[in-house]
Amino acid sequence: MSVGAALGVGASWLAFSGAIYAGHYWRERRTRQRVEAFGAGASTQDTVLIAFASQTGTAQAHAWHAAEAFRQSGRAVRLAPLEALSAADVTAARRAVFIVSTTGDGDAPDNAAAFETGIMSAPSVLTGVKFALLALGDRRYSAFCAFGRRLAAWLTQNGASPLFPPVELDGDDEAGITRWHGHLAALGADGRDAHAPAAFDDWQLARRECLNPQGLGLPAWRVHLSPPDGAMPSWKAGDIAVIKPRNAPDRVDEAVDVLGGGRELAALLASRVLPDRDSLAGLRGLDEDALSARLPPLPCREYSIASLPGQLDLELLVREARTPDGQPGLGSGWLCRHARPGAPVPLRIRSNPAFHGPSDGRPLILIGAGTGLAGLAAHIREGMQTGRTPSWLIFGERGAQSDPLHVPWLERWQAGGALARVDLAFSRESQGPRYVQDVLLEQASRVRAWLRSGAAIYVCGSRHTLGEGVHGVLSRICGRRQLEALRRNGRYRRDVY
Repeated sequence: MSVGAALGVGASWLAFSGAIYAGHYWRERRTRQRVEAFGAGASTQDTVLIAFASQTGTAQAHAWHAAEAFRQSGRAVRLAPLEALSAADVTAARRAVFIVSTTGDGDAPDNAAAFETGIMSAPSVLTGVKFALLALGDRRYSAFCAFGRRLAAWLTQNGASPLFPPVELDGDDEAGITRWHGHLAALGADGRDAHAPAAFDDWQLARRECLNPQGLGLPAWRVHLSPPDGAMPSWKAGDIAVIKPRNAPDRVDEAVDVLGGGRELAALLASRVLPDRDSLAGLRGLDEDALSARLPPLPCREYSIASLPGQLDLELLVREARTPDGQPGLGSGWLCRHARPGAPVPLRIRSNPAFHGPSDGRPLILIGAGTGLAGLAAHIREGMQTGRTPSWLIFGERGAQSDPLHVPWLERWQAGGALARVDLAFSRESQGPRYVQDVLLEQASRVRAWLRSGAAIYVCGSRHTLGEGVHGVLSRICGRRQLEALRRNGRYRRDVY
């Protein structure tokens, strides 16, 4: 099929597009119930507006916690995603709390993109608005908290007044979270039990296996983790495993040698950011409490969960990363190389409602590449458990023989009736590169037919190598307005990183 034919939009597709705008098919039930519980529709001058923009659920969780804290103090609260707000909503707010994340290279989350390109692109009169802002980001990226900073600039440039300087969080920054909670308490929020994060439990590294020992790229591992005390907690397909990694043993041994100490010091240094040898030497003589104050905790790492609670272990797919000097990455190096089987793995499970599956049994078009298969695997398994209408998997890797990440599962999923169709794309085969974007273009008519029948699109993988390209192709196949309508109706969901 030519690209032109693949992109042709027939009358039936236009009729379907109208149906999208005529009504909402379904939304994430839990999000809706939470928002409605905090009075999404009405507000008064005393109402605290809490608006969030979340890609993977963290900002949304912070917003729920803040809403509950204000509610416990007797304040009226309006909780809403940023995309649900009009310019008039922001102008009318006397007290507003914004909790927003940044994705990719400084991008707004999917559920805030329209707010930024629409409302933030035009002047507003916000002189009566006083606001608090929590920006979430990742310092590994140069555009740290970029969307939060743009939002703060827009608010102040249009006359709004910050109640305190914006708080910027890098992952699970405990000091930053404490500072944010203190600010909310000063505004009258009741902090009792409202902000307690889920505790980390010591899971156990059961085993791991390299899925591509002859791979054309970096190794990818299937990592099995056993729950503490054998009691498997509950989670949903799409949720995230948050892990506290540890430094490589040789790095810890070097630090202990420089500082002088024993096993207890090694246990502390394993979990701390370690400076270079000369800087460490300047800390010699400090006790463990002083070292804890000077050396920040290692940042957490997050991974899509490939399994469901009914299985024996929690499964992850982890691609090894490399630092600029060729050393293993912090999280992947520890899980795939340094941790020994049986070692404790501090882990907690974070809900990611933006990537939860549908509640009505509709089929899914699942699009992923590489270790992004993990997030899709959980949905396929969930479909097998619940009897969901069989889905369509479009998956890409480097080579069919060299990088068979899909092989351990694919035959089982097909035999179990979970998949109605599978399309594989390999980018390093002798006949030339083929990507999932190419599959989508070739199957454009089929994509539209599945969407007309009520299917939802789920995308999981790297933002740069998958997410942006797939989004562009889907925009061409569906039309930008129709794709945005699918997203707003919960039928286009992405877990890209």
